[in-house]
Amino acid sequence: MLLGLTFLIFLPSEFSEERSVLHESILQSISIALPFAIGAIIILRNSPTYGGRSIPGLVTGWIMVIVSWAVILSEKDAFSILGFARGALVFLGVLVGLIAILIGSHVVERSSGLRDESEPLSIEEGALVRTILERRLGGD
Repeated sequence: MLLGLTFLIFLPSEFSEERSVLHESILQSISIALPFAIGAIIILRNSPTYGGRSIPGLVTGWIMVIVSWAVILSEKDAFSILGFARGALVFLGVLVGLIAILIGSHVVERSSGLRDESEPLSIEEGALVRTILERRLGGD
């Protein structure tokens, strides 16, 4: 697949008109997706949750994401009423799906309920567990 995509991008010499439109669309998608993906990776690696916090790294990542948005906004036919309506419907569909998942998760978690804590092990049970673990782990 990557080899075919590589040839499609770098060797478009004998394309028909339909394929040249496809070629332009792929190049346009790459010019949007590549800076966004690189920026997202840089943001995640430099965020305190997923890596070490680095302000210059975060700024660089966000600049890359902004560049991808600038490419989208710079396209001459980027905004149209029909395109906006389709995008809004897709967004609503994704939002409805996420809400359904959240509601389903909430219902499942509530139906399982919290169970009482189990009773602590008796002295004999504790000794049995200790013996089993010592045999398995090779402890004293």
